[in-house]
Amino acid sequence: MTPLCSARFLPRLLACALFLAILGAAKPGPGADGPVLIYDYPPGQALPIHFRLADGGPKGDPASAKLRLSGSSEFDAAGLDNLARTLPGPLTIVDLRQESHGFLNDRPVSWFAPKDEANMGKTPEEAARDEAQRLAALSKAGTAAVTVIEAKSKSGGIKKARTLRVDVVGVASEAQLTAARAVGYLRLFVTDDMAPDAAQVDRFVEYCRSMAPNTWLHVHCHAGDGRTTTFMVLYALLHNPAGRSLEEIAADQAAAGGVDLIGQPRKGWKKPLYMARVAFLERFAAYAAANPGGAPMTFSAWTATHK
Repeated sequence: MTPLCSARFLPRLLACALFLAILGAAKPGPGADGPVLIYDYPPGQALPIHFRLADGGPKGDPASAKLRLSGSSEFDAAGLDNLARTLPGPLTIVDLRQESHGFLNDRPVSWFAPKDEANMGKTPEEAARDEAQRLAALSKAGTAAVTVIEAKSKSGGIKKARTLRVDVVGVASEAQLTAARAVGYLRLFVTDDMAPDAAQVDRFVEYCRSMAPNTWLHVHCHAGDGRTTTFMVLYALLHNPAGRSLEEIAADQAAAGGVDLIGQPRKGWKKPLYMARVAFLERFAAYAAANPGGAPMTFSAWTATHK
């Protein structure tokens, strides 16, 4: 295995250092006006946008899948019902969204800030508290102004949008929505466009270690792109008896309907974040090769002894 200190890895490690500097300097929230309540998802979808199986693409057969894993965008209540009917159980939803979100009248909503960074810099406990407070306030409102984003700017803000006045009939968190359907739920707090931190990776690995046999994991973020594909790659690396390379596994997930995590560098403000995520994936691939299925060591423990 190529040493991480080699010339090949130096640019990526420098990018990772830049990413950490950005994270440390960032301020939570979008500014004085606060996050904007938005609809996450257009109504009338049979299955969530970007739905795909880790094995065989979006039209594969869940019953014959070797990896009991799928991914998508956020869903509405009807979409969750369809997932529960389509995917062989027991089903667990893995929610990767750090941003505060929930369901208004069974439609998914979230509180949006530029670059989807409304909770950036907050601890998981702080982000969870922010979400609970916002959902509680929304549930007490008679009506709510909900923004529909029609176009975003190159800097990650809102370029074009319209606002709807909506009567508040019911409000729920994603944990409540899944619990009402006897579906498992794991919440991980991952900032959009960024690599997950070690604590969230450890929680994911521990869940994968201890989950019931034949559990099906359905992973989602907001759009079903970067964060979702990242965790589908992590799961495939953990369950990789043939020893396939990170490049092969990432290419598989891109072909299945995810994004290309390592083959097409981003431009602009996303570039250092992309490079940091590539460096993280290479680090995790080395960890998974030494700890098949996530054992015996956690990612944090292994990282501490493999500088």
